[in-house]
Amino acid sequence: MRRARVRASGARIAGALAAAVCVTASSNAFAYRPFDGTDAAVAAIGELEAEVGSAYDRNVDGRSTLALPATVLNLGFARHLEAVVDFKPLLTLGSAPAGERFELADTDALVKWVFVPGSLQGQRGPSLALETGPLLPELNGDPGFGYQASLIVSQRSRPLIAHVNALGALSRTGALACLGSLILEGLPASRVRPVTELLVGGERGAGLTYSALEGAIWTLSDALALDAAGRVAREEHRAVFEARVGFTWAVALWTAAN
Repeated sequence: MRRARVRASGARIAGALAAAVCVTASSNAFAYRPFDGTDAAVAAIGELEAEVGSAYDRNVDGRSTLALPATVLNLGFARHLEAVVDFKPLLTLGSAPAGERFELADTDALVKWVFVPGSLQGQRGPSLALETGPLLPELNGDPGFGYQASLIVSQRSRPLIAHVNALGALSRTGALACLGSLILEGLPASRVRPVTELLVGGERGAGLTYSALEGAIWTLSDALALDAAGRVAREEHRAVFEARVGFTWAVALWTAAN
């Protein structure tokens, strides 16, 4: 299942992030970090958006993991269409065996299609999108293939932007899974926007996941936005706290003909 979940922390991460801020580019970045869900919008034709972040999470049983850097690459390749590639390097901290400490998780290759342009595209009414594609085998994780499809509805107004995600999947282990989330972004015209995400979902035969995320997105320029958030969750009967930090950077690789 695609989860924009990224795990991170510390002064070293802050230093790396500060270095990234020094990079400049042209184009339009609209960060959909730090969420698990996404929005009903795609990159412009010829535009590459890199969503890069880290996160640190700790379970109530003391197990901790660090993701650095979790990455989502979005490439606009046609009108209202983008290709999406996800991957998340995970390092288990503590006493795990050396061969089991590293995992390349949440690997997938998706396509997002905005089939009804709306308020996110400067038109009236809600924007509707479909994101779908295969889940790829993970390194030191689930070795199988899966498949997912998400329906995304977004509506923008002056005080608020809302995104609803409804996802169904066949997991890499062959189990049916579903997930729903609501994202709220306040002060859409502000350079710093408070954000919230509420999520529930899970796989058949496993416990449900409930989570709440609170954070902010800081738009530095048309090409660069920073994000930070905290997330609390109940995952398969375990309490989890997660801290996330990252950035979204956009660059135009080519310009589409009129």
